[in-house]
Amino acid sequence: MGCRGEFMERDKIEELVSKLQEILELEVPIDFNKFDNNLSDLTIKYNCKDLDVDGRISKDENGNYVVQLKNDGQNPRDRFTLAHELGHLFLGHVDQYETLYRRGANELEYAANEFAADLLMPKDIFNLIVDEYTNSDNICDIAEVSNYFRVSESAVLTRGRFLGRFPWK
Repeated sequence: MGCRGEFMERDKIEELVSKLQEILELEVPIDFNKFDNNLSDLTIKYNCKDLDVDGRISKDENGNYVVQLKNDGQNPRDRFTLAHELGHLFLGHVDQYETLYRRGANELEYAANEFAADLLMPKDIFNLIVDEYTNSDNICDIAEVSNYFRVSESAVLTRGRFLGRFPWK
């Protein structure tokens, strides 16, 4: 698939996330309880210590969606993992595949990562916050941006690079 197809996919993901933000009245930083509380067929389980991966989404015997996280969902990595798993749900991946693990790199994983980045760091807000934390020497305080969105500095850098705000190194 060429660049045009990839950008169309990104646009579709951005549109989907925007609709979710509106319907669930999501604000930054994202409160994942709004998903759990408003979607009757979704359960988010934390501290699933027996998981051999950071997160997983699957369907239970009743056809409901279950996201399992190894940890409590509070640290930046857990928040991205949770958003990533929700990406698999809202992008329709869960209905195509029985269980999805966050392993390896393929189109489904890239799309779920794009969803997570867009959910946690919406483009317009991201650009405003980057501007706010960029000094007169054009140096951005990545740690402050990271704290604002409650994501890792790595996630901020990657998002900023994809949005053309930071150079690829």
